[in-house]
Amino acid sequence: MKTRILNGALAAALAVTVAGSALAADRGTPAEARAMFDQAVQYMETNGAERAFAAFNNQKGQFVRKDLYVFVIDDQGVYHASGAAPEALVGLKVLDTTDAAGTPLFREMIDATRKAPEATVRYVWLNRTTNKVEPKASYVRKIGDYVLGVGHYLE
Repeated sequence: MKTRILNGALAAALAVTVAGSALAADRGTPAEARAMFDQAVQYMETNGAERAFAAFNNQKGQFVRKDLYVFVIDDQGVYHASGAAPEALVGLKVLDTTDAAGTPLFREMIDATRKAPEATVRYVWLNRTTNKVEPKASYVRKIGDYVLGVGHYLE
């Protein structure tokens, strides 16, 4: 009886460990986010806004990996690209949207890139992979009239 209980406990612990490893494998690292960000900046600067938006909105393309994706808003806070949910977000004005802590994160991104061409903005956002609100950091850069970003969830 004790052996069966012990085996059950070990199986449950193993299942939690495997599930945790699977989630960790689906989570982009800061280095992966930075690499995608640099690649997206280069792509937009080389190919122009319209072609870049098409590439960034392609959920099966090179700019969506794990829980990482490229997003682009303009100076008025309107989405032009989002690898997370382009069908729901492109065209949406999010200037006054706040994060879970009440911070106007898109205004913060726009303001940060007015002060310097590139910045890192921290906020609290829903992680669609875990379905939990988690701390997140996004690298953002001003390119013409747009702010391009890639974010990663913090541990």
